[in-house]
Amino acid sequence: MNTNSRACAAIVFDFDGTLIDATADLTTAVNEMRSGLGLAPLSLAEVKSYVGEGARKLVRRSLPAEIEGRAFEDAFAAFYRQYERVCTATTQAYAGVPELLLHLSEAHPAVPLALCTNKPERMTRLILEHLGLSRYLTPVVGGDSLATRKPEPHGLMHIAAEHNLAVTQLLLVGDTTIDARTADAAGCELALVTKNSEKVVTEHPPRNKPVIAARSICRNVVKNADERKRKAYALRTGNQPGRDDRVRTLRVVCGKLNCGGQSEKHSFAGKQRLIGKSGCMI
Repeated sequence: MNTNSRACAAIVFDFDGTLIDATADLTTAVNEMRSGLGLAPLSLAEVKSYVGEGARKLVRRSLPAEIEGRAFEDAFAAFYRQYERVCTATTQAYAGVPELLLHLSEAHPAVPLALCTNKPERMTRLILEHLGLSRYLTPVVGGDSLATRKPEPHGLMHIAAEHNLAVTQLLLVGDTTIDARTADAAGCELALVTKNSEKVVTEHPPRNKPVIAARSICRNVVKNADERKRKAYALRTGNQPGRDDRVRTLRVVCGKLNCGGQSEKHSFAGKQRLIGKSGCMI
């Protein structure tokens, strides 16, 4: 454990790509909007590549450049209506996320969990309620909750103030360069939750030296569990991971959470790689 790294007093999660997979429902809403304009549908992969900087950026990237002004505003309103209608149709938490949030809330009750996303707040809350996750995350800051959104740091500052903390005491868990830039702007700790962690760190070289450890953690900390762990998962949860699923080990370094010096392990199934900084592996 890196003894020079700060202890984090609260954990703030990103939403899309970190806790949930909403790509299919976003794609449905985008393509309904495009259909109303006489445009061909986009693929799931195309829409996924546009996600991360809020609904307006998603719609802007999903439309031809010549659609602007009032026409763009009308298209955005159509997307918003469609997405509100379908936002819980197929959206799911990544495997193990409910168990992760339950584990953190029970094992570290003094460490608040919060959410900071660029998704509109209304849809965010609808999804959280639908998935049974809202009870773990307070406050919830959406992309339209404040005057600014990520990568501006004001969402994190608002969350810190709600919990009477300094923003530098937060740990932001995210999956994109936007999250890396947000943590940098706020001066707080960062953990990456993505198979593209190397890409994120390369795109946004961190100012704070401890974050550089994310490169080695990406390569070395995330390991496939052995067959014994797979069987233990099946016995504990009653779920049988598919042949291609992998059981990962989530390591919460308690010293980082002001909870003593011992590490805890929590296993879950899923394809998400949970990657953290030196001294704070989430």
